[in-house]
Amino acid sequence: MRLGPVTNERSAQYTATWQQIAATFRDEPRRLLFESINEPFFTGSSGDQQNAVPMNELNKTFHSVVRATGGGNADRLLVMPTLGDTPDQPKIDTLLATFAALDDPNLVASVHYFGCFCPSRACTSSSVPPESTTLLAIACRHIRAGARDRPARTATRTAPRSPPHPPAPPTAGGTV
Repeated sequence: MRLGPVTNERSAQYTATWQQIAATFRDEPRRLLFESINEPFFTGSSGDQQNAVPMNELNKTFHSVVRATGGGNADRLLVMPTLGDTPDQPKIDTLLATFAALDDPNLVASVHYFGCFCPSRACTSSSVPPESTTLLAIACRHIRAGARDRPARTATRTAPRSPPHPPAPPTAGGTV
């Protein structure tokens, strides 16, 4: 989502939107998750360092607004993206600093990565350097290692079997 500068008006709109959503769904089961914003990009700035400030503000506002509505939202898993949902380590570190400041065990980081479609397409060493320590690299190496250890599986579909028919009830004359 491309966003211009975060103004007081936009911040108020964002807050009001999350107040309405969170209040409406506060009593829903825990399987419902909220994500603060999807793929946030800010325009009119000097770059990532400057953009980290409004991203942090949006995530903190989202957290406080949702938690304040109570009910299931008091401890619901909340999903927060890195800037642009990008898996770059500095952006992940910035989000983890936000998590530490919020001191809430029910937060989930969101990143999008479109270069290594594990396990549907083999991850190659060129797509994830072996020395990389990012969460993404660790996950892809883990998936690659697991794929080597698992036998190939094929999916088969069979038609569901019909339940057996109960015998017909006897008739009064004894014949059917």
